[in-house]
Amino acid sequence: MSSENTALLAANFNDDANNTRSNNQHHQSVFNSFYKNSKTTFQSSPVNWLLLFVPIGILCEKFNLGPVAIFITNFFAIIPLASLLAYATEELGESIHNDSIAGLLNATFGNAVEVIVSVIALKQNQITVVQASMLGSILSNLLLVLGSCFIVGGIRFKEQFFNQTAAQTMGSLLAVSVMALLLPAAFYLSLPKDTNRLEDKILDLSRGTSI
Repeated sequence: MSSENTALLAANFNDDANNTRSNNQHHQSVFNSFYKNSKTTFQSSPVNWLLLFVPIGILCEKFNLGPVAIFITNFFAIIPLASLLAYATEELGESIHNDSIAGLLNATFGNAVEVIVSVIALKQNQITVVQASMLGSILSNLLLVLGSCFIVGGIRFKEQFFNQTAAQTMGSLLAVSVMALLLPAAFYLSLPKDTNRLEDKILDLSRGTSI
């Protein structure tokens, strides 16, 4: 507590020194926390080392190093990001004691990469890219991912078990996605080409099935 005999300059100097020391300690704690979390992330999986391509991809875009360099760096950068997203979705699903909701969350956030790519492509009027992305996602999950799980699981275990509720949910969502792609195509092929406003009708049907 200050009094008539207290030196004001010394008190202000001490306060400034204490504030500087506390700020330095705060920055040091933030740096230590960032270092520990980064070390844990990189050591948890070799795939996470590909996260180094995230800033590299941003720099390639900033310095206009060409579409090839941008595509390659972002291709490698999206691999660990998709892995971390899948891990976070699985952890969130385990905390929810409902298999149906957990399966729905897994199906929704598990395809977040395709959703982001589709939204960006639609803004740039790249309809073919959106169609190829959706079709590739369905085929890869239906054939590549499922077949790889069967092969790897069969090598280690003679008998495999799966969650029936989650499998039914995923199968139903996959069937809905396939029908959403097939209905507009079948409708387009069934109508005569001289029908008035054919493209508008197909567009309305596509929007309805997508919802």
